[in-house]
Amino acid sequence: MEDEKAADQPLRFLSSRIVYQNPWLRLREDLVRRGDAQEPYSVVERADSALVIPWSERENTVLLKQHRYPTQKHSWEFPGGAVASGETAGEAAARELCEETGIIADELEEIGVFHPVPALSHQSTTVFLARITDDRLRHSAKTMRVDDIIEMAIVPYGAVQEMVRTRTITDGLTLAGLALLESVRGLAASGGPAGLS
Repeated sequence: MEDEKAADQPLRFLSSRIVYQNPWLRLREDLVRRGDAQEPYSVVERADSALVIPWSERENTVLLKQHRYPTQKHSWEFPGGAVASGETAGEAAARELCEETGIIADELEEIGVFHPVPALSHQSTTVFLARITDDRLRHSAKTMRVDDIIEMAIVPYGAVQEMVRTRTITDGLTLAGLALLESVRGLAASGGPAGLS
């Protein structure tokens, strides 16, 4: 039984120390045992996040063009951000959507959760579908000059797929959100228990 447990959890925690921290993240270095040897393992602690996919009855959505300093490139992304202390992921999704696009969704539906970089961080991202009519989407959505947002665009879903194919969209959270959206669309097409209507 011990051998099976060791095989399932090859790294055993021994000790930990904080290497660096700021208001947005904390870098932790753990000392772990792997077999008979000890080694350091770096872990980045960050708040969980929420990603929001605005979705209209005509399959239009919203993308934000943002400047990302580490890559020194512009990035097209879905709205989203960190879940604040004392806030649920759903509350964070609604707040971020309004702050970044001016949109207040008719309905928020959770469609999945994923870990962006599980080898490096315990952070999880919850993805929400924000239902809104096309009429309200056109009249309420606007470019909000917050964070590094440069532009907001209302985009048909077919055009979003083309942006993925041409590598215009390269943001990992947005691509993961699209994968979950495709799963939901597949369930809808097969008459499954969840999906888009």
